[in-house]
Amino acid sequence: MGILDDLLGTKTASGQDAAAASNNALINSTVAGTNADLTNSATNASNDQTTGAANATSALNTGYGNATGALTQYAGQAQGTLKNGVNNAVSTDQSSNAAYQPYTATGGAATGALDNALGLNGASGNAAATAAFQQAPGYQYALDQSTGAAQRAAAAGGMNASGNTLSAVAQLGNNLASQGYQQYLTNLQNAGSQGLQAAQGISSNNQAAGGAQLTGGTTGATLDQSTGTNLGTLDAAQGTGNASIQSNLGNSLANIQTGLGTSLTNNAWNGTNAITGQTTAAGVANDTAANANSGILSKAAQTLFAPETAAVTKGLGGALSSATGGFL
Repeated sequence: MGILDDLLGTKTASGQDAAAASNNALINSTVAGTNADLTNSATNASNDQTTGAANATSALNTGYGNATGALTQYAGQAQGTLKNGVNNAVSTDQSSNAAYQPYTATGGAATGALDNALGLNGASGNAAATAAFQQAPGYQYALDQSTGAAQRAAAAGGMNASGNTLSAVAQLGNNLASQGYQQYLTNLQNAGSQGLQAAQGISSNNQAAGGAQLTGGTTGATLDQSTGTNLGTLDAAQGTGNASIQSNLGNSLANIQTGLGTSLTNNAWNGTNAITGQTTAAGVANDTAANANSGILSKAAQTLFAPETAAVTKGLGGALSSATGGFL
């Protein structure tokens, strides 16, 4: 500022410019600080979202892993129980078959002897049947008892070696053989029937064992299929859950970044508008100061040079009056 300004009190715009520059610097600092706070908040929010998604994924995978393990374990236990049941059933049937074996062996032998006795195996079969019948302990004992009694009775009458005695003994042997042979055939038939029944029992046991194995296999296959289906469902649900977590995380992070961009843009606009306002206010103040200074200078000039102007005017007026003869 010059001496004239000090004397005349003229105003200057330098103070307004300095104030505007100071306010603009403060606005820029505030905008920068706000941007940093917004960015830090967005970063923290993104980190929280990422950590939460990771924890959710871990918990989801652990839960499905436990479910898969439990399902597999229980399915294995069920298969083990099923196999044990089938094995026990088959073992029981096989034990019953062992009990039937003596009867089937006897029945088979009796059936073969009966075929010989009936002449189904020819002369050799008949001879074998006769020999087997005669060697039977019961028949030989009965024959010995009957013929011995007849011979003793004849000896007691003095007829031991007579033809009648021998004929009677032979007839008695024939009658006993005929009666015994029929009983022998009946016994063979009964033994054969027992063998047949035993064979039927074995067949029934084998069918039951086969049925148990078939049922066990069918049930086991159904269990495996069900387990596979359930495991597939768990895997699909796990995949869907993880995909949902990642999708939600992506959306959340995108929203955070979008919000950050919007906030930064708004903050920048607010700072720009504030600076523009400060600049505009400084310009208006400068214009006002310039106008005020112009008026002050004009008034000062009028004040300083008023006597000289009046004298000049007065002199000119006198001169003109003289020249015009006092007309002016």
